[in-house]
Amino acid sequence: MCIELAKDVWDEMKQWVNTIDQESAAEGFVSILVDHDYDVSEIKQTFKSDRAIKTAIKSYEKEEHWHEEHDEDDEDY
Repeated sequence: MCIELAKDVWDEMKQWVNTIDQESAAEGFVSILVDHDYDVSEIKQTFKSDRAIKTAIKSYEKEEHWHEEHDEDDEDY
């Protein structure tokens, strides 16, 4: 699936998700995209006008950074 199709799917899907739940849904959606080898920078560019996706990407990057730091700590043992 191309990233533009993913955006169309998200745009259609999010109208059926309560506003309160959109950030959580966006986090799941970003995780799926990343799991299917979409580059985070490509996701950022394509979804740059979507607040929920931008928030989800920030959360994803923060979590990845945390895991990278702690994975390095594990190597010390």
